[in-house]
Amino acid sequence: MGKLTAKEVSGLTAPGRYTDGDGLMLYVDSQGRRYWQLRYRLDGKRRDLSLGPVRLLSLRDARDAALAARMQIRGGVDPLAERKAANNAGTTFAEAARKVHTERAPAWKNGKHYHQWLTTLETHAFPLIGDRPIVSLTRADMVKVLSPIWLSHEETARRVLQRMQAVIAWSVGEEIRENGIDFAIVRRALPRQRRRVKNMQAIHYTDVPAFLHRLAFANAGPVVRAAIELMILTASRPGNIRFMEWPEVDIDRGVWCIPAAKMKMDREHHAPRHRQLVAVGREERRDAGIGCNHAAIATPVTSAQCVNAWVRAERMVAALARGGRAKTLAI
Repeated sequence: MGKLTAKEVSGLTAPGRYTDGDGLMLYVDSQGRRYWQLRYRLDGKRRDLSLGPVRLLSLRDARDAALAARMQIRGGVDPLAERKAANNAGTTFAEAARKVHTERAPAWKNGKHYHQWLTTLETHAFPLIGDRPIVSLTRADMVKVLSPIWLSHEETARRVLQRMQAVIAWSVGEEIRENGIDFAIVRRALPRQRRRVKNMQAIHYTDVPAFLHRLAFANAGPVVRAAIELMILTASRPGNIRFMEWPEVDIDRGVWCIPAAKMKMDREHHAPRHRQLVAVGREERRDAGIGCNHAAIATPVTSAQCVNAWVRAERMVAALARGGRAKTLAI
């Protein structure tokens, strides 16, 4: 026999939980909305199962629903898990992929990677499996997506594979799928890719002095020349060079401390000391009219300047690589 009556239920509007017995409760939230809940324990954990709003379920209906749920629990079935599985059964691959993309977005710093991650799936996977429930997908479906591009667009195909693998793993972690997909078998079902490695243009380390000598007389502004030289001396990314600020550089000690916020791995990085690095820093400060003991922001190099400078530098690298210390080089 329950503790509540139909008349009492109609008058209970203050926020709180009102017990009827055997775990059945009337829950009134802070907005005045009223729901029936069944509280139970399974495997040592407490769970609250929502049975529905009072406006749809009478007290008798709520007691019947609670009894049915308790019968499931006695049979070893978790009604909350059953409901979640039923709700997730209709989750499509496209829906899951978009959820993964949204959840991973805060960890990505590269905007291009953020857009490409979902775009590759929208282009190559969604047309074939996007509308399929993710629980129904098999290894054969993965092969079906990858086959058309596996040999013609090898790098793209590998990225699509990695991203589909991430979506399937997420669905297992969210208990939407019971098991994952063995992508090692998927790879073996596809023809062997012949990776064509294309090395970046480079010069031998013995030719670097010649490069730097010609750079000093190159047809480029002093900031661009200094940026390229600093990139060589510190082995830093172009973006770090472009956005370097003078407070990061200790000219007297010859140390450039790149803040963690500017580093891909979110770790502070100290560029190695180098006498040429000190010389370049002093020259740049002098050209900018900045005293060595002042903390002023370095003159930024615009994106267009950088791109053009990198292109011209690459041409010089290519020429040196082909002919050693060539006499007619221009950047």
